[in-house]
Amino acid sequence: MNIRQIIEYAKRILDEDPHLANYMLRDTAEVRDAGLADLSWAMHREGVAKGDVIFLIEQLEKYLLDTEQVLQFP
Repeated sequence: MNIRQIIEYAKRILDEDPHLANYMLRDTAEVRDAGLADLSWAMHREGVAKGDVIFLIEQLEKYLLDTEQVLQFP
């Protein structure tokens, strides 16, 4: 699975299992590269709430969009 597929799957399972949604994202290179690994691990240790995972996904998607724009800039 690529990161976009992982994000979409995490969104689908978010309501029933936010811990699993966070877990799926937590160890990806993209979360690490975006500087979100500490946030994801903190959520894992302290307890995951749906809103926290939504924030993680929003920040990750913003990072991915920004990265794609940089790569497309001539």
